[in-house]
Amino acid sequence: MTESVRTNRRHQCGFALTELLPYVAAVLVVVSGLWLLSSGDDERVRAERDAERALALARAGITRAVDALDRGEPFEVLRGEEADGAFRVASTLLDRGRYRIESVGVVGDIQRRTSVVVQAEPTGHRRAYRHGFASAESIEVGDDTIVDSCGAAADHGRLTANAAIYVGANAVIRGVVRASARDGFYLDESSRHIGEHIASEAAIAFAPPAEAEFDAALRDNRNDDIRATRGTFRYDPDALTLAVDRGAVVELPAGVFLFSSLRLAADSWLVVGGETKVYVTGEIDCSAGTIINRTLDARNLEIIAYPYDLGSISPPSEPAARLGGGPASALTVYAPGHEVTLRDNGTTFYGAVTAKRLKVRHMHLRFDPSLELAAPPAPNALVGRPHHVELERHEDASGAAAP
Repeated sequence: MTESVRTNRRHQCGFALTELLPYVAAVLVVVSGLWLLSSGDDERVRAERDAERALALARAGITRAVDALDRGEPFEVLRGEEADGAFRVASTLLDRGRYRIESVGVVGDIQRRTSVVVQAEPTGHRRAYRHGFASAESIEVGDDTIVDSCGAAADHGRLTANAAIYVGANAVIRGVVRASARDGFYLDESSRHIGEHIASEAAIAFAPPAEAEFDAALRDNRNDDIRATRGTFRYDPDALTLAVDRGAVVELPAGVFLFSSLRLAADSWLVVGGETKVYVTGEIDCSAGTIINRTLDARNLEIIAYPYDLGSISPPSEPAARLGGGPASALTVYAPGHEVTLRDNGTTFYGAVTAKRLKVRHMHLRFDPSLELAAPPAPNALVGRPHHVELERHEDASGAAAP
């Protein structure tokens, strides 16, 4: 009987185990599935994290590239490494001031790409005015005019013309006079020239300012920050015209401005207090008013004029610029497409001028020799404090090549 009971119990245990096996198998399947799902989730999360990191590295490459261009260091290929990945950047110059920058970020086997096109304008550079008061054609110096230079010696004045230079009565020229050998240098018998006369056989090329500079100024300027501290002014944001009314005092903060025309009425002042560039495509008539440069440094105020077409605003066919002087009129004018007239009643103009034709009437022109130390930007390089405008951006979030 004991043996029978034992046998029965073994049969019951065997039956119970047989019944449990399907349940155990099902549990194992569920556990295995959960483990596989967890592993898949981990891989997916890791891949997404690596993709995000690769895209961040690609963007870091773009930033590094723009920084390199900021320092005036154009490059073809730039590489960088981080603890978890790397980036490779290629830069292509499309035309003056416009670059395509393509960056690839890599983490493990995952790559992400970013490409941008930037317009980089050397708005911070200063032109060299080695020729003093210069003209692409002729210079006419009126009666009672003095041309010399700033500083103790005062004998470093410069008059430079690709054609003739005419000097009227009772004028004094201290410094170098360079005129065309063919057209000559004509000095009234009552006037004096103290210095060297160069009869030049070769013309000096006064290139137009880069149109890209005007485009950049059109996109980004401080025209809306003009304010009057006395009187009134009229600014048309559509026509880009600025007119300062009689007796008014108008201030321009440091920065870049763009106008299609600039006019100062009688007894008005246009005041700047920092590094300022004023771009003008049309007429400039400031001879009745006064331009005040509070820094008294001609390098800090530059008027750049050329008859570029701004689309809806067409420039005049023969643009002119008329400027006066004053005790704080320290500036440079680069206007190789304008006829420039400097005219006032014996006041002083400090700085330098480049014009298509230059006429001077009863003024004291003082060339600032420090302007010779300024230098134009190197070809295809960004120098000083460039102004960047991003024109295009393409980002690859899937791993495909960016356009």
